[in-house]
Amino acid sequence: MSLQKWALFLKKKFSLPTKRDVANRSSSAFIEYLRRKGVRIGKDCEFFKPATQFVDPSNPELITIGDKVKISLETAMLTHGFEYSVLRELHPGECFGSAGPVTIGNNVFIGMRSMILKDTVIGDNCVIGAGSVVRGLIPDNSVAAGNPAHVIMSIEDLYKKYKLREIDEAREFARTLYRNRSTPPVLGDFTEFFHLFATVENAEEAGIDVKRQTTPAYYELFRQRNTRRFSGFEAFLEFCEIPTSPDDG
Repeated sequence: MSLQKWALFLKKKFSLPTKRDVANRSSSAFIEYLRRKGVRIGKDCEFFKPATQFVDPSNPELITIGDKVKISLETAMLTHGFEYSVLRELHPGECFGSAGPVTIGNNVFIGMRSMILKDTVIGDNCVIGAGSVVRGLIPDNSVAAGNPAHVIMSIEDLYKKYKLREIDEAREFARTLYRNRSTPPVLGDFTEFFHLFATVENAEEAGIDVKRQTTPAYYELFRQRNTRRFSGFEAFLEFCEIPTSPDDG
């Protein structure tokens, strides 16, 4: 092997991977790549579809992400602005700079196609709605959305909203499946709603990954505490006015 080929081989073997190298791999591989670049990222984080993410390569050490942060696809984090390109044309011969931190707390969800601009702090226990443009401070325990993003409710209000609406959403989902199929839906269809009417054993027998839905760390706690809203799946279908046998139709 020639010296040139040896040099190319060693460069590929020992150089850091590029984003393209890791983007189509797992979230964990993407996170390790970002850490090597200087981004500070906590435990139990996840990037959905890393190939669609943009994490500003200009100043990666200005980005801090806490524990248990979930970042949906097609999001962007920016630690600088390039609007000064216009100023350079208006003020020839002058130079401009731009840099600012992005800090995301613990237990945060960033919705699809959101953009986090420089000089932003997102607190703990926050939800950022899809398509938001975030700059500035989002306080702890908040749900924020919009352009520019602003707080629309507290995280406790979101909890109450989920509790109030999930039965109606489960019923509408069941009725939609029945209309489309002309046959009753089955328990395995209800990954999002099984906790309303099924035991853990019944759900797992139906193919539902209960550990993933409840988070593995809280699986046993869920088994102990979950209180079903219906006595069983058939009772739920009756509530939905869906026949559970051919004779009922």
